[in-house]
Amino acid sequence: MYDGLVSDTQKLKYHLSYDTKYKYLGGVDSSLSVSNRSKFYTIHHCFETIGFKSQEVNSIYSLLAGVLHLGNLNFYQDEGVHNDGKCHVANKNSLIIISQLLGVDEKELQDALTQCSIVTRGETVIRSNTMQECQASRDAMSKGLYGRLFSWIVNKINLLLQPTVFELAFLYLHLLF
Repeated sequence: MYDGLVSDTQKLKYHLSYDTKYKYLGGVDSSLSVSNRSKFYTIHHCFETIGFKSQEVNSIYSLLAGVLHLGNLNFYQDEGVHNDGKCHVANKNSLIIISQLLGVDEKELQDALTQCSIVTRGETVIRSNTMQECQASRDAMSKGLYGRLFSWIVNKINLLLQPTVFELAFLYLHLLF
């Protein structure tokens, strides 16, 4: 899907580029890009044929692009005598792109990655994550988004391919006669 989303018509919409190395893709073999692009268009056509709405397909692509960008999100930690060791997102432009692609608030996304909220006895305590916790949060969020997206696609396909009551009645009548 990456090669299809990086094509000239899509790359501006999803902010993807062949010039960027995406952590979650490992090493991308550019010699396969033509074949992969063909497979992407086949998948896209299947989405349309099965009955996915164009808005749903665009949301799928936005989530996938958001996950790719999320993997490249980096953090830095305050250091020094007067700093509290709080972690921050190093590449703010990526954070903006990710929040747009995922349809979430930029500040809330940053807080979800760099802070931990603990509720005890009705009181909420917020503490800053360490660098390793921020990276683990980023990777867990990516894995969760990807996993839920996959499950949603499978459930949607099952729902769209499920026979209607009319089709079942027709089949039943056909079997009787």
